[in-house]
Amino acid sequence: MQAMDYIIKPVSKERLRSVMNRLDKQGNFRRALEIKENRMTRRLYLDDILYVRSVGHFLEIQTAAGMLKPYMTLEYFLSRLKLLGEYGEASLGLRFQNCCRGYVVSLDQVCSLTPYDFLLTDGSRVPISRPKYKEMKTAYANYLFRKTRSATN
Repeated sequence: MQAMDYIIKPVSKERLRSVMNRLDKQGNFRRALEIKENRMTRRLYLDDILYVRSVGHFLEIQTAAGMLKPYMTLEYFLSRLKLLGEYGEASLGLRFQNCCRGYVVSLDQVCSLTPYDFLLTDGSRVPISRPKYKEMKTAYANYLFRKTRSATN
């Protein structure tokens, strides 16, 4: 193991951001969120999320390993994804999209798209509201374009 860079105090936001972006491009780390479930804090890797469903003040986060149920609102969860640059407008082609009231899907895990739902890699389906279908179709196309373009660079 060797050092990639050194950050000297006082740390500027620009310097920290440039180092983190370089790390991200090299693929040396996985993006994660810290969530509390049953009074225990755990790390949830964004790559592992299939979809998220809001049930009152709880979330049901479906991963390949199973269901997590942290006490957290969907609005708070989305704000944390937005801080990581993983959630936003459909036209940006970001990984997570709010496809229906109370549902967020990871476009990484989508196999196909129908006018009614997303079919995921594990065989589950996530609904798409009628008014959001066109937006989700655009988001998925933009996401695939971004992913393909970044793979070639």
